[in-house]
Amino acid sequence: MHAAARAACQVTSGAMLWGTIGLAHSFVDKTGILTISGLRAALAACALLAYMAYTRSLSSMKILAEPKRFVTCLAGTLSVTAFQILLFSAIRAAGVAVATLVAIGSAPVFTGAFDFLRKQRPGPGWIVCTILGIAGLTLMSIPSEASVVTPRGIIYALAAGMSYSGYAIAAKSLAGAGIQPQAIATGYFSGAALLLLPAAFIAEGSPRGLPVPSQALAIVWLGIMATAVAYCLYFRGLSDVTASTAAMLGLAEPLTAAAIGFLLFEEKATAGAIAGMTFLAAGIVISILSPAGSTLPPRRQNLPPSGNES
Repeated sequence: MHAAARAACQVTSGAMLWGTIGLAHSFVDKTGILTISGLRAALAACALLAYMAYTRSLSSMKILAEPKRFVTCLAGTLSVTAFQILLFSAIRAAGVAVATLVAIGSAPVFTGAFDFLRKQRPGPGWIVCTILGIAGLTLMSIPSEASVVTPRGIIYALAAGMSYSGYAIAAKSLAGAGIQPQAIATGYFSGAALLLLPAAFIAEGSPRGLPVPSQALAIVWLGIMATAVAYCLYFRGLSDVTASTAAMLGLAEPLTAAAIGFLLFEEKATAGAIAGMTFLAAGIVISILSPAGSTLPPRRQNLPPSGNES
């Protein structure tokens, strides 16, 4: 398999694991948002540190201490921390369907805009895939009439989408510098845990209800599979695809969440939902098959020929 296609599959696999977040969150929806986010980040950081110790790769963390890399990692940490809080807040204020539509659907747009500002112009393939993805998400959200949509929920979701773009762009920069994906994820979530756990204790007190086995298992799944493993896959793929392509492939998250709803919760699969999933899947497949061409290279300046050219 071509390196770029393999990387696209890794990003998509990470996003599919994120698609299980809504299912896991349903078991702990009585627990405070800061507590859920803090425990998730702490478990992910511990799992990643244990893995890096086992593989004797902890030394790769040293490069993150370099001033330039540290600033980039800090920006990514703040973005991923904000994303945890904003996404859960959006889910509770606007419902899973609408929150996912706005947060994950807006992420490729924000990331493409950032790439454009950095003179990495999104190409026609990326535009087509993004249109297919947003159209698919829109159709998939139509059946969710029971969701209570509030302006606050939409604002949370848009802010989550921008935060998503922020940590993806920072991770792309770090991956481009040759930093291992597990080191990037460890840096992100160690910092996020240090920020979130004290804030959770001050604002929400001790966790409530987590000794219940189903709730404890949900937190473990969120921390290990939906965070540590998912982000390592996502960041590994970022080495060979652009940040805007990765954001587009991240739309596999709502596709997975919808499939879980249909298969496990027997939600009604309307014609609009099926069409939306088809559009979404088509956009993801196109991105995987042609990830390298999703973003055009920066525009080259017209330079005069050198004296050595004929």
